[in-house]
Amino acid sequence: MRTVVDLAALVEELYEKNGAPSKSEMEHRTDGRLGHSTAHRLVAKRTIPADRDQFAAFLDAVEVHEPLRSQCVQAWDRVITLNGPVRIQRKVPHLWRLRQELDALRTVDDLVAALGALRLAAGSPTDQQISEHSARIGLWAPGTAVERIMAGLQPGDLFFGPVLGALGVPSDEQILWRQARQRVLSEDRARREPPPPRRAVTGPEEMLG
Repeated sequence: MRTVVDLAALVEELYEKNGAPSKSEMEHRTDGRLGHSTAHRLVAKRTIPADRDQFAAFLDAVEVHEPLRSQCVQAWDRVITLNGPVRIQRKVPHLWRLRQELDALRTVDDLVAALGALRLAAGSPTDQQISEHSARIGLWAPGTAVERIMAGLQPGDLFFGPVLGALGVPSDEQILWRQARQRVLSEDRARREPPPPRRAVTGPEEMLG
């Protein structure tokens, strides 16, 4: 799930899988936390949950339990962080703050410094220790890949997630790290590549096409 449309579709699917309860029943199940009119707008895909509390009330209204409930909340956080207006993004301040910090990265040196801060926060593990830990959590990244990623080198997209996981980065934050890394490396590559050579025009016919 990446977009507001995805989130609205999830709301509709959860509602239908619960047997499409009446809006009055949804309001009753939540002791009024999800009003009749709000429930109608949500299931009709006219709006999305305004904040975490309203989404939690909706999940109660359609009787979503663990572990699906936690997965739904993580999906909501991710979609709102990527697409939501500021008033909603403030409901997940840790993701909003992280996105601002990662958006400030401009160079490969910035990226390397940010990854170094992750390493420090994780207890300063070596590249080999990061590789071994990634294997223990089921997302193995070889030592050579860890070394290149931590040095800000390409390639490594396949192993970036396992490295982040081994450094203790939660799944809902990893997508922001992936986007930041791709942006920084892409911009660095564009700065390094020379512009294509300009060919001289040979005559008026060529100038006019």
